[in-house]
Amino acid sequence: MMKDLMEETRTPEYLPRIIQTWEEKLGRGELRYTFPKHDTNSVSHFFQWVRWAKERVSYLGDKVPPSARPGGDLYPGFTVEFQEMLVGFILDDYTKGFVTRMTNSEWYDWMVLNRGRNHVLFQVMQVWPQFAELAIRTWEARVGNAPELRYKLPEYIQHFHPQRYVTLFLYLNNQTKVGGETVFPFSLDRYSDEDIVRDGMSECSTGLAVPPLGLHASLFYVQTPEGIPDVMSRHGGCPPHEGVKWGANSFMWDSDSEEDMVDSSTPEVKGATSKPPTKACSSSSIALKILSVVVIVLAIIGGWFIQQTEKFDEVALKTLRDTGLLHRVPSRVLNTIGVLPDKYETDLVTMQVRHLVSELKCNDSDYTATTLFDGKVFPVTEPMEAEQPMTDDRVFFMLNGANDGVYVSWNGQFECVGKAAEVAAAWLGADRDVMVNGVRLYNQMGWPWPGIKKGYKYVLEDGVTLTMVGTRPKVFDVEYFLTQAEADKIIELGSPHLARVARLASPSFVEGLQLVRYNAGEFYRKHLDTFASREFLPKGAEHKYGMNAYKEWANWAANKI
Repeated sequence: MMKDLMEETRTPEYLPRIIQTWEEKLGRGELRYTFPKHDTNSVSHFFQWVRWAKERVSYLGDKVPPSARPGGDLYPGFTVEFQEMLVGFILDDYTKGFVTRMTNSEWYDWMVLNRGRNHVLFQVMQVWPQFAELAIRTWEARVGNAPELRYKLPEYIQHFHPQRYVTLFLYLNNQTKVGGETVFPFSLDRYSDEDIVRDGMSECSTGLAVPPLGLHASLFYVQTPEGIPDVMSRHGGCPPHEGVKWGANSFMWDSDSEEDMVDSSTPEVKGATSKPPTKACSSSSIALKILSVVVIVLAIIGGWFIQQTEKFDEVALKTLRDTGLLHRVPSRVLNTIGVLPDKYETDLVTMQVRHLVSELKCNDSDYTATTLFDGKVFPVTEPMEAEQPMTDDRVFFMLNGANDGVYVSWNGQFECVGKAAEVAAAWLGADRDVMVNGVRLYNQMGWPWPGIKKGYKYVLEDGVTLTMVGTRPKVFDVEYFLTQAEADKIIELGSPHLARVARLASPSFVEGLQLVRYNAGEFYRKHLDTFASREFLPKGAEHKYGMNAYKEWANWAANKI
């Protein structure tokens, strides 16, 4: 069976999930496996640096030069314009001889010729990986070489690019008595024991089918807690048997939603770009040193958190299948007329930047962080439902998005919680290659909400209720988030612009709300809400799984046992 699954034409990408299931059944931190890593490519380094720089700027506040703050000319971004600016700085700040030594004369001439055009920086970095560090150092020099903004390139990072990470699908009406479910065909969970058969769409007969209850919503994560697009999140819209189903997608991002990010489809090229040269075998290059990176850990108890705020400054009602496009409308305009309240900058998934635990300096030489209760892993409900507040001699930690965690000893000093977090991360099986540069702390809900178990309810302060209906993918039913007046207004705004047109997911489009209409018998086949990177990644940039990788893990596990 494993041999068939690991065939390249089948589903070898399921291997990490298969191994993770085995690990969860055993519940032993020392049996958590780390896959061997491929070399990190320069584009991944660049995106990781932009994210890091944004976090540092947010954390440091007024200590950062004004030009590097939000709104400043040098504020780092994922935009094509920011990349173009860096290429211009490199050509202006360094001599032709210096840049030529890093690349060659042919590539230098090509950069000069194509200055100001899209994706020049990425095309150079594909061939000359050291160019990523040159771009970073150029920016650092332009902002005054502030020590707090000095970046160390990690030895390994998982590829990251701006991406959707959670979808909130609003059910705007209750006309659909039969059908119209949002179906996750690969899920093993079931909403009810009822068998579902929908003409024309076989996916609706399997998996998790969430009914379109009026003024409810489905909240589901399209990335894993590790930031990898979740193949289990494939979903579709089942056909209504009668009536009309109105819905609206709200796509939340893991990066600045107000920016024009790197496009995943056809780039908007400024003029005709000349073909880039190829790398000559005899050309010289400068090897630049590479160091460390980050893993995410959840601190379930206490007020320590690091998050990135999603600001939906523009609300768009746009098209999926049989839907229409309403051009971007600033939320401040909609708020002025009372159309959409501030909750659409939703606290269900909002995040604010804090800091890494490596910045916490523990001066207690007598303190040694150790796992408690022999390292036993407890469900998160154990500390959440405790009758007495936890004493300040321990902290309960979970990996981001997990349902269980471990207690670690603590001396009560906030500056020392970082040492405890690092012990917990290692014990819970965090990727050692990613932990080298430290651990992030989130608040008690983390980035993805912990699922805990099917049927578990979260009741928020404003009465919004989240009920867990699916564990893989993680799906919540959301109630009391939307009013009838708001639903009617969304339909009113979007209806005049309905058209038969499909727009593929693209990070260059600022997303807010996307109006969707299903007439009786209409459906939408299973798909992912995430999208792939452009072809700017070097070959071999993504890890490949297969039978050899399975055998390596099996041998490792057998030796450990």
